[in-house]
Amino acid sequence: MRKIKFILLGLVGSLLLLTSCEKDLDVTNPNQPSPDTYWQQEEHAIKTLTSAYAYTQAPGMWTGTWTVFPAEIFKTEFPMMTPWKSSNRVFEFTDDPSNSASSGLWDFIYTGNYFANQVLKYTDQIEDISDERKKEIKAEARFVRAYNNYRLAIYFEKAPVINKVIEKKENFFQEKNSNAEIWEQVEKDLQYGIDNLPESNVNEGRADKYAARALLGKAHMQQLEWSKAKNQFNKIINSGNFGLVDDYASLFTGLNEDTKEHIFAIKFTHKDAGGTSENHAWPLMLHSKDANGWECHWVSKWFANWMAENDTMSNGLISKRVWGTIRYDSTINSYTKPHPPYDTLANGDLEQRPLTEEELSTKSFQMKYALSTDDADPMSGESDIIILRYADILLSQAESILMSGNGTKDEAIDLINQVRDRSNTVNMPYSLSKEEVLEKLRHHDRMAELALERHRWPDLRRWSKAEGGDSYSAQHSYIKNVFEEHNHPNVDNFKVRNLVYPIPRSEITSNKNMEQHELWK
Repeated sequence: MRKIKFILLGLVGSLLLLTSCEKDLDVTNPNQPSPDTYWQQEEHAIKTLTSAYAYTQAPGMWTGTWTVFPAEIFKTEFPMMTPWKSSNRVFEFTDDPSNSASSGLWDFIYTGNYFANQVLKYTDQIEDISDERKKEIKAEARFVRAYNNYRLAIYFEKAPVINKVIEKKENFFQEKNSNAEIWEQVEKDLQYGIDNLPESNVNEGRADKYAARALLGKAHMQQLEWSKAKNQFNKIINSGNFGLVDDYASLFTGLNEDTKEHIFAIKFTHKDAGGTSENHAWPLMLHSKDANGWECHWVSKWFANWMAENDTMSNGLISKRVWGTIRYDSTINSYTKPHPPYDTLANGDLEQRPLTEEELSTKSFQMKYALSTDDADPMSGESDIIILRYADILLSQAESILMSGNGTKDEAIDLINQVRDRSNTVNMPYSLSKEEVLEKLRHHDRMAELALERHRWPDLRRWSKAEGGDSYSAQHSYIKNVFEEHNHPNVDNFKVRNLVYPIPRSEITSNKNMEQHELWK
């Protein structure tokens, strides 16, 4: 397959910024491209589409690692302290409208949508490609926009929906849309994707029909539309196109990508392309000082010990997904097999052993995405960041069955155990009640399988609404109780307003029509 990486092209960026000027300016520079002169070939649409994809990657080694990453990961009980002030403010629940982590996420979302809207506006004027191909290109742009708005709806809740190129100054100042209006746009864009994207995209890292279907199912889940979600997940499961890879840990190393488990992933590589470095800094940031890293955060002791004690094989030793998620040995700085603690036998064979008291009592570190595959550059990573994978779909379908009542408890357990089997985790017993199955799915299986993959906060928000209804106070109480049970060190700082990120101060001060979210007033 031909791999297209997400490269920001300076020419495209410069060109597209021109469209933010008013069309009725009297003077046009004949030496600069314009929308009328640029959009002549399919290549021009693809370059701009690539720029839209690039903002899902979060371009730039440092901004990508420490803007999008903390904004989507640190708002949970899994990581621990970090020396980066902006990230710590997310973890400590002392965020405010000027924090670069949450405001950076806002900026990446809207910049990505800006490029997507360019594709949607100008692709139709290209004459040398078919109408079918135009629809396919536009469907990819709408998928990117839907993914961005999906995060906007979850993290900011209420924000402007900008679904066209803004060309007049008087239209720059957009008001907030409701949460329901954001979700409505997400659904429209993803349905267009389902209708017009290919079954499988020959360009790795690009969206296809199943990526749109998976994200639409998850969008329905966030709105508690369980039967609609179940319908989308059914079509993915019944397609026969997806499955679980045998080696759980390999999914997050850069050595096993574009597998049958991948549905959509953000691409990275050690290779520079077009003069742009497209690796990420997670190995450097997440290595311990013992492994010559910066030790910018580590896994909370509660979570490391919970995983070791609760997600086990039948022999009582930690499961494959535990050692694929957490490094209990702080000296590891490269991808080596086997991951789990092991003893070397007299015949040279390796045998897994229990974790030691020292390993359980000292700092533990994130394994996912943190180990380099390049011995020459062990502090930079090229592992693709998985956004949608099949294990998540199976667990999401189990939740949809339990919450919709459309299906049996045993059907949900079958799906959960399918995921557990891959990691040799002890199966969930069928003797559990429906309520017990749901509790374990929420606070064992989704936690153990998907930890540190940007799913936890959307999960907590969804469950808080399922249990607390429309009341912010009840939603807050649900999440705070979870944090208390999981020994979150900053739980006392967790206030109702921390259910959402504030609209950035720069947006409030520059946009005369923008009002701050009511929880932050």
